[in-house]
Amino acid sequence: MRALPSGSLRPRRACFGTLSMHGRAVVTLIATHSLGPAAPWPAGPKRRIQLAPESGREGPPGLGGVLRRHMVAVMIAVSFPLEHDMSRPGPTPVDKLTKPHSEWRQLLTPEQYAVLFEDATERSFSHPLNEEKRAGTFLCAACSLPLFTSDAKFDSGTGWPSFTQPIQGHIDKKTDFKLVLPRTEYHCGRCGGHQGHVFNDGPQPTGQRWCNNGLALQFIPAGDPLPALRV
Repeated sequence: MRALPSGSLRPRRACFGTLSMHGRAVVTLIATHSLGPAAPWPAGPKRRIQLAPESGREGPPGLGGVLRRHMVAVMIAVSFPLEHDMSRPGPTPVDKLTKPHSEWRQLLTPEQYAVLFEDATERSFSHPLNEEKRAGTFLCAACSLPLFTSDAKFDSGTGWPSFTQPIQGHIDKKTDFKLVLPRTEYHCGRCGGHQGHVFNDGPQPTGQRWCNNGLALQFIPAGDPLPALRV
């Protein structure tokens, strides 16, 4: 730490408080206090420096009280959530759907089943949803859970339908080592059907590219009713 010239202001003391819990904002408050011009320290080899009992450190008289007052202010401030964060809606709860693979085989085409429940990958530029540009919603082809909206879709040039972000709470992820190097695989949060992989090379605002198999999706144009969830 750089030494301060004699008679200059003492370093500003900062108290940091962080609170993080479900349904509350994560806030970091910094309370700073300038202690003013340094008072003379007791001189002489036999004089003792008074301890500030509240801080547990050596210091001039009254320093502990200053820190204590600011710590109380910080603790009070972080005990209240921010109003705009309290009103922010959370993800919609999704009830899990468990079916034996024998049933999925009967409900899906062989190609869909291979992608959704055997983690296969369709050939690039092989599915018409890659070129889909209408407004609407993209659902899981297995259980009909909405996964993406059309305003998140973009042309990645990869040949697979790509999105900047999924519908919050409707996707689950795991690490995939099938190509040796780790990738982030994602799947339907309801039935577990494999959808694709997410990469950090997408456009703003998220910087992500959710690269999806067209066979794992069904598209419902805007204005058409969404089908009921498959049970």
